[in-house]
Amino acid sequence: MQNSDFFKLSQEWEGITFPLILSSIKCEKGYYNIPFDSEIEVCRDTEFRLKGIIKGTTNEYSDLEYQENGIRKNVGFIKGENILANDNDFDYLIKNLTIESIKINSYKTNTGIWHNFSCNVRFDSIESISVGKAEIQTEWYLCSMPQILFANQTTRYENQVKYKIRHGLDEHLENHREVRNGYSTSWDFAILNYKDFRIIIQKVNKKYLPEWSNGLSIEYRSNNSVFPDDKIKTIVEEFISFILGNHMQNIGSTEYCKDFNVLKMKSNNSWKRSLRMNGNINPVPLKNGYDRLYFEKLINSLFSNFIEQYETNNISDCLWKLWIGNDLSIGTNLPIIASGLEVLADSYLKNKKLIQKKTKTEKKEYQNLISDELKSLEMKLVDYSFGKSVLNKLKNPYNLGVGEKLKIFFNELNMNYERDSIEAKAILARNLMTHQKLETDDYDELLKIKKLSDAYISIVNRVILILIGHEGYYVDYSKEGERYLRIQQNL
Repeated sequence: MQNSDFFKLSQEWEGITFPLILSSIKCEKGYYNIPFDSEIEVCRDTEFRLKGIIKGTTNEYSDLEYQENGIRKNVGFIKGENILANDNDFDYLIKNLTIESIKINSYKTNTGIWHNFSCNVRFDSIESISVGKAEIQTEWYLCSMPQILFANQTTRYENQVKYKIRHGLDEHLENHREVRNGYSTSWDFAILNYKDFRIIIQKVNKKYLPEWSNGLSIEYRSNNSVFPDDKIKTIVEEFISFILGNHMQNIGSTEYCKDFNVLKMKSNNSWKRSLRMNGNINPVPLKNGYDRLYFEKLINSLFSNFIEQYETNNISDCLWKLWIGNDLSIGTNLPIIASGLEVLADSYLKNKKLIQKKTKTEKKEYQNLISDELKSLEMKLVDYSFGKSVLNKLKNPYNLGVGEKLKIFFNELNMNYERDSIEAKAILARNLMTHQKLETDDYDELLKIKKLSDAYISIVNRVILILIGHEGYYVDYSKEGERYLRIQQNL
C-alpha cells in the first residue's frame, strides 16, 4: 500500500492495515522462546477476530513449547505472551499471545536436526509503539446503526495531502476552489459537546467494513493537550450505544498529531464474535423528517444528565444486561434484562433513601410489640402451606421483595401501571421465565412471550430516558405499526 493510501485509510478506519507482516520477534515474558528471525503475519478473520501465523526455523523444538520459569507446562492455565516485533515503519507490541497449533517439517543438516515450523496463534491486541504526543484520538467501533440524519458534512480530497476536512471543525484547503476534480462531500458526523471538548461521532463508509456490520468512529481532540479521561470515554461509548440501541464493539484506536499524521495504532478483539444487524432497540426515534439537526440536538440535550445518572445510579450494569439479554433467545432473555433493571432500581432507592434501614433497637422493639400475636398466629396457620411465608413477612417487614421495590421505584418516576396492564404482565413474566419451562412448540405462547419481552425492553428504555430527563417520544417495541409514545404515556 502506498503511503498516500495508508494516510487516507488510517483516517477512515482502524489504522493498522491487514495483513501485517512483522519480524525481529522478541518474547517479553519468556513463556515461549520464538526465534528472533521468525516472521509473524497478523490479520482478521471473517468474524473480525485477530489471528496470526508465525513461521520460522529452529534447532530446538522446545522453543515453541509453553514454559513457566523455564519448566515445561502441559496442563492448567496458560498465560499470554507479549511479543515485540516490527515492520519497516513501526515497532509493535502484541499482547497475550498463545500458540494454538504447530506444524513441523524436520530435516537433517551437517549441524544437526532442524525444524521448519508454522504456528497458528491468537492474541488480544496489537498496537504500535507511540512516536509522538497526540493531538487527536479516534476510537473505532463495529455496530448496527439505524437510519440517522447527520448535521455536518465531510469533504474528502483524493489528491491532496490534507485529505479529510470536517466542516465547522477543520480549516478548508487554501486552494479549495482550484480543486475541481477528485473530491466528494457527505453528511456523516455529529458533534457532542462536553465541557470544553468537541467529540466527533462519525459514520464509517461501508466499503471499509465487513459485510455484516456498520461502523462508527468517535474522535476526541485535545484541549490544551488534555483529553477526556478513560472513564468519560467509556461513558460516551455506552451513551451512544444506548441511543443507537445496540452495544458498539470497540475494535481499535488511532492517535494523530494535529495534521492527522499517525503516531500510534491499536487493534483489538471485540467482546463478542458477531453483531445482530438490524436488531437495534433504540429507545427514541432517531429521525424527525428531514431535520438534520435532530440527532445532534438529541444527544447534546441528554448527555450531561446521562453522566450524572451514570455516576449516581447503576446505569452501566443495567445497560449491559439489556444488550446481552437482547441477543439471547426468547425464554432466556427476560431474566437477564430484568436483573439489570432491578439493580438500577435498588441503586436509585438507596441513593434517594426511599428504603429506610431500621436499627437493631427499632427491630427489637417491633419484635417485642408483636410477639404475643405472632405466637397465636403461628398456631392458627400451622396447617396452611402459605403459613410460613406469611409469618416470615410479619417477622421481617423491612426486607422488601423485588416486586415491592419496583413498585416504589415506578411510583417515584410517575410510571404507575394498572394491574392488568402489559407492563404488569411483563414484570410478572420475568418470574415465569426464571422458574418455569417454556413450551417452544407452542407458537401462540412464543408470540405472547416475545411481546412481553419487547414490552420489558421498552420499560427499561423508558426508565433510563426519564432518569436522564428526556421529554420527547420513546419507542414501544411491544406493538406493530405506529409505536412512538410520549414519555409520560404507558405502553
